[in-house]
Amino acid sequence: MLFSRLTSLLAFVLPLGVYFFTAAPTTYWEDTAAFQTAAFELGIVHNPSFPLYVLIGKVATLIPGADPRWLVNLVSALFGALSIWVLYKIAVILLTSQLTRAGQLLPRVIALVAALSTATIYGFWLQALRAEVYSLNCFLILATIWLILNYRFREIDLTRFLMMFGFLAGTGLANHSLIFLAALVPLALMVAIAYSDKLFNVTSISIAGAFSFLALTVFLYLPLRELFAPTFNWGDFSSFDAFLDSVLRLNTHTAVELLGATTPFVDRILSVIGSLLTPLGIVACLLALAGVIFYWRYDSFIASMLTALVFFNLFVTGYAAEFSKYNLDLYGYLMPTYALITLLALVGLSSLTAWLGRRFALKPVSHKAALSATAALVMVVALFNFDATYAKASKKYVCVAEDYATNIIASLPYGAIFLAGEDNSFAPLLCQQVVIGARQDVIVLSGGALLRHDYRRKVQERFPQLNYPDNWNESEFELEFRKNLYSWIKSNDKSHPVYLTLSEWTSPLIKELAPEGVVYSYSPGYQLTTEDTRRATAKLHFYSDLAVEYNDLTSREHFGRLLYNFGVYLVGQEQFSDAVALCRDAARTDPENVDLLLNCLRMFTAAGSVEDQRWVSDMIFAVDPENEQVMQILQKSLAMRQEANR
Repeated sequence: MLFSRLTSLLAFVLPLGVYFFTAAPTTYWEDTAAFQTAAFELGIVHNPSFPLYVLIGKVATLIPGADPRWLVNLVSALFGALSIWVLYKIAVILLTSQLTRAGQLLPRVIALVAALSTATIYGFWLQALRAEVYSLNCFLILATIWLILNYRFREIDLTRFLMMFGFLAGTGLANHSLIFLAALVPLALMVAIAYSDKLFNVTSISIAGAFSFLALTVFLYLPLRELFAPTFNWGDFSSFDAFLDSVLRLNTHTAVELLGATTPFVDRILSVIGSLLTPLGIVACLLALAGVIFYWRYDSFIASMLTALVFFNLFVTGYAAEFSKYNLDLYGYLMPTYALITLLALVGLSSLTAWLGRRFALKPVSHKAALSATAALVMVVALFNFDATYAKASKKYVCVAEDYATNIIASLPYGAIFLAGEDNSFAPLLCQQVVIGARQDVIVLSGGALLRHDYRRKVQERFPQLNYPDNWNESEFELEFRKNLYSWIKSNDKSHPVYLTLSEWTSPLIKELAPEGVVYSYSPGYQLTTEDTRRATAKLHFYSDLAVEYNDLTSREHFGRLLYNFGVYLVGQEQFSDAVALCRDAARTDPENVDLLLNCLRMFTAAGSVEDQRWVSDMIFAVDPENEQVMQILQKSLAMRQEANR
């Protein structure tokens, strides 16, 4: 009993300690900063608005004596550790039911190894270090599996099962409806098939439905909170239809559009599968397959349930978006699959060891000794994986987003308008204002979100002192967005100087933008000087060097893009040699970002820099050997040179 409690405690305490000491200390990029801000002030993040995580994050910020942003990051660390603990509990149930000859202690050791191995997977570890909904989602999915197994092995009665299953279903849908629904469908389907005689009656459905509805009432937070107009507010709950659009994401891309977008769906699924093989390896996946086969003979219900769950999770990940190591969200989508494949791999390895022992009668090596050696070997592999992943996953010293946002907001003049071009600029800046209380006089807006009429309406309500055209809240404003936005900038610039970052919609303004570090001021008729270029380049290099030093993927992507954007700006200012140099620096900052490298290649082609073309082409082929766009760009460059020589 004591040993059982000790292994259970270690399954929670060890990953919690690792996540606690490697969590991001302050503001981090994109959605992390958004959740930190929303949790602190009870705001509303992008749809479906994730009210459960925001409310839990708010509770964390009430702990005195610590940075609220770090405390919200620790919410993910807590649920990441709880996920590992529940995974351990699941592994104990599976292994003790199968390895009956191994006694009670050894299966718990193997279960602990399985759980801790999962904790060190990069995609899993990463989501436990930043404010995001995915570790909570993984915990709820694994808790649902654990509940089903406990009911399967008659550890709880039907009424308690229905109450808990219904509540977990509603809670999961209130956290991240898309991923949790992908898990809930196979789980509910398997339970319904296996226990149809007990579940398909008015009483059972009413109990489960009532507790699901109870959990879903957390969505009422959204329209109630919007009445108080929080600073961080991406929701639109002005009517019941708007509420449904936001909560059900009906105002986003349709499934047909997603399935037909950019890369074919089958290719995206293959890409997602490839992302599993990278951290887990093909051996682990084959062992997981063996685990399903071995366990099928013992309990086909459990084996088929876990297999269906993995396939549904892979499907929804492929449906959601193309997998890329730069899309940190998709690592969150795959958290349940990482956990289940690692678990099944250990089940497969243990079963295989036991089968070989029986098949070949390995004497004098005992059955328990063989299993112990297997567990020890896997633990050694997990420790090596921990050492290899630590530097890549840890965010303990990564404060680049904090420094970036602090310096931008401190450099703006009184009453300035700052138009952020992307989430990496907007969310950290607003986090500085809301959580830290910095520069309340500065108006921070999302330039891209101004395309949305509901966002423009909120801007006008919050900042009535600004000038607004008559069509500001009309759809016609969006029809000629750039033209209307430039007119709005010009009408406000004298009373509220406008500063911005470079993005697609700001590029036509290049001749009227003056670089001041990593931001640009709206200055009609501006003439760029060499000193301006030098100063802005030095500032960009300072941040890109920090990103490279900490080897933080998102930071490198952000500043690599900023360096490239500044190169585009310099082309518009007819400083071509400096633009080429900036593109070289962008490629060095983020040398594995194929999209960025292709843009740099196009820049080198336009500038006629053949040596740079070869250099960046080699970088692209090192990451993506089959890339066809490289040859198309190079052929175009060759044709241009041949035409120039005639």
